[in-house]
Amino acid sequence: MAEAKFMFFHCEALASLPSTFRIPETVACLDFDNMFSSCTSLKALPEGFSVPAKTTSVEGMFLNCGSLASLPASLDLSGLGSAGG
Repeated sequence: MAEAKFMFFHCEALASLPSTFRIPETVACLDFDNMFSSCTSLKALPEGFSVPAKTTSVEGMFLNCGSLASLPASLDLSGLGSAGG
C-alpha cells in the first residue's frame, strides 16, 4: 500500500471495523490523512488498532466522525498533528 489518504473517506455506512483490522508496521505508507473522514456512522475502532511508528501525518483522520466516542488506548497519535476536526 503506497497511500492510505482518504481510504474510507465518506463511507457513511461504515459503523465498525473487524476486530482483526490492523495496519502492518511494514507498510510503506506514511500518510493517513482523512483516512476515516466523514465516516459518520463509525462508532468504534478495534482495540489494538494503531498506525505504524513511522507515520508522518494523520491530519483529519477522524474529521466529521461524530459517532466515534473514543479511540483505543493502542492508538498513539502524539506528535502527529490534528486527527480530529
